Amino acid sequence: MEKQLPKTLEYLNHMEDIYCKYCSNLEEYEQISDNDKGIFMNPMLHLAEIIYMEAPAWAEDLAKYLCVLCNIKRLDVEINVK
Repeated sequence: MEKQLPKTLEYLNHMEDIYCKYCSNLEEYEQISDNDKGIFMNPMLHLAEIIYMEAPAWAEDLAKYLCVLCNIKRLDVEINVK
């Protein structure tokens, strides 16, 4: 994965650091940057964005696969970027 999706791997490492830091000391949470706060509050949304930026076709296939796993029907998983 390191060679295929370096930004995704970097994000996952950063996300892990954020969770380790702020879950162990919630007092520091008030000093968190807006970007890190967004990651802390909704990590999967940010992960999906990073994956899509690095590999759009792979991200679309992943979305379809997750819909099948979660039994989600009638969901348009085609990603349109304007």
